[in-house]
Order: sequence, then structure tokens, then C-alpha cells
Amino acid sequence: MGFFAAVESGYRNYFTFTGRATRAEYWWFTLWNMLLVIGMVTFVAGGAVLHHQGNASGLLLILLGGVMALLVLATAIPSIALQVRRLHDAGTTGYWVLAQLAVSFLRSFVHVVDHANPNHSLHMVGLLLTVMSLGIGLIVFVYLVQPSKPNYRNDPFARY
Repeated sequence: MGFFAAVESGYRNYFTFTGRATRAEYWWFTLWNMLLVIGMVTFVAGGAVLHHQGNASGLLLILLGGVMALLVLATAIPSIALQVRRLHDAGTTGYWVLAQLAVSFLRSFVHVVDHANPNHSLHMVGLLLTVMSLGIGLIVFVYLVQPSKPNYRNDPFARY
């Protein structure tokens, strides 16, 4: 699968969390997302420079930030769905993505609470969640680079 076909497939299967996705489909779509993010960050940084120099209003920054937020919202769900399908294709469960998201959200919550009310116990919980998040992320990455496993069904709830 080529670049444009992968991008089209990623958006066509916006809410599809079942089935499979090849390595090429996943990594081409990931490249597309990275290019979008780099482009938007470049525009926002340019707008910030212009605003700092007095050549642009703050409205430009708000507009660019809003476009960037919409871009993140438009690509988050298909990226997660594609990652789940890629994990199915690699022969494992898509629940790794749920575990990764849950630990990341919990870690963020602990850091926010710890920042508001510093506590040694919360520091340790935050550190533990950070290590868990890194571990799960590494496991997911290893699965994402694995070749396809034909007819392998490890997820009893997934429809292939």
C-alpha cells in the first residue's frame, strides 16, 4: 500500500476498530500525521514570531491554535483505530492501546494533582505510572513493527 492509499484508508476507516491493517498502511498514515503536525507547528511558531515582532495580532495565534486543535481532533480517532487494527494484524490484542491510553491519562491526572498539592507519595505514584507508560509504549512499538501474522487470533473480542 502506498502513501496516498494509506491516508485514504486511514480516514475511510475512521471508527473501524476491528479487522487488520498492514505495516505499510500504519506507518504511511503515521508519516502523514507527523507531516501535518510539523506543518502546523511551523505555522504556529511563525505566527508567534510575527506576533512578538508586532507584525500580527493575537487573533492570528488564536486562529492557528484552533486549526491545530481541530487537526488533532480529526486525526486522533483514526490514528487510534488504525493502531488497534495494526496490532490485530501483528497477532495481538488491540487492548494494548486502551492500556496505553489509560495509564497515560492516569499519569497525567496524578501529575496535575501532585502539582497542585505536592506530596512524596504522589511523586512515587507518578514515577511508577511513567515507567509503566514507557513499558507499555515499548511493547506496543515492538508489536507495531512486527510482520503480519496470517490467521492469528489472539483477541477473543475482535472480529477479523
